[in-house]
Amino acid sequence: MTKFLIILFLLLPLIPLSKWFPLQGAVVSPPRAVLSWDGISHGRFQEALEKDFARHFGAFNPLVMTDNTLNLALRETSLNKSGCVVVARGDVFLSPDEVALRDQRSFEDAAIETGVREMAKAIERLKSHGIQVIVLFVPSKLRYYPGDIPARWRTGAVTPPAFEAVSQRMLDQMRSLRIPVLDTRQVLEQVERESGVRAIPKRGRHWSNLTSCQILGRFESPGFTCLPGRNQASGKNEQDIYRCLNAFAPWTAPETIPQPTLDGQRYGRFKKALFVGSSFMRELETQARAMKLFEDLHLYYYNKNDYQGEEGHPIPQGQAWKDFIRSRDLIVIDLYEVQLGLMDHGFSVRVNQEL
Repeated sequence: MTKFLIILFLLLPLIPLSKWFPLQGAVVSPPRAVLSWDGISHGRFQEALEKDFARHFGAFNPLVMTDNTLNLALRETSLNKSGCVVVARGDVFLSPDEVALRDQRSFEDAAIETGVREMAKAIERLKSHGIQVIVLFVPSKLRYYPGDIPARWRTGAVTPPAFEAVSQRMLDQMRSLRIPVLDTRQVLEQVERESGVRAIPKRGRHWSNLTSCQILGRFESPGFTCLPGRNQASGKNEQDIYRCLNAFAPWTAPETIPQPTLDGQRYGRFKKALFVGSSFMRELETQARAMKLFEDLHLYYYNKNDYQGEEGHPIPQGQAWKDFIRSRDLIVIDLYEVQLGLMDHGFSVRVNQEL
């Protein structure tokens, strides 16, 4: 028996366990071992080689997942070693430091002011073609639930005042230019008040299906009502950040949320729609498609690829793009607060230049 265990231990590095236990979250890759006399004499080559061997050790992935799972179970609040997420009371966030850095790069008043004026011009141009435009202001989960972030990870850059000062100036400017903007924080508050469940699930960064339905109801036909249907465990989109934990299983019971049903006729006043923006628009598009709200729906994901369902294609160019835009009767654009400096990812600029 002892010989068997010794042989098994020696063969363990050769067993490809990591293929069966992939790390779905952020992984910090070790530096590549470069052979040189200087590297050997200073020990850098040996250190890099040791880390590289450990990373490709057959049981590396399951051992990492075991370590993370134990940390979550024992500490309840833990910072993933990759810096990917913060966990508090079963709630999962992107790392505050990462978000703060992105905020600092994005929150430049001059760039935002220029972007808002560009958007106002584009909306007027689209209106001249009979196209309704709605802009959604999207708060991040980090901002919406700041109280759940452990105090030791809070920084000045992630406190509400630092965010609200910039976002409020942007929203005021948009309203002064008569840009039709919907602050979705109002919808999130309504969902939690009326349904008693979180508008953004604990293990995800995006809206729940019920929240997406309520947002769609804000610009659909009269009589459009989202009714909480049967409860079911959160889907993969509502646990998207949880995958970053590189852990084996949820450390609490699966979250249940009401799945919406539609009260009212389908195909409202808008028939052909285009959504433009981030992964939040992906969530909105998925919900709208499931409810069959539009006869024809496209998503310009980050204004780079054209999605109709799961499969994406390059956005058309030239006359084909102009004809497609003119065929829409509704265009919805999101402004994700962590990416305010990116505005609508160049969509308005293209409309002003080509349409």
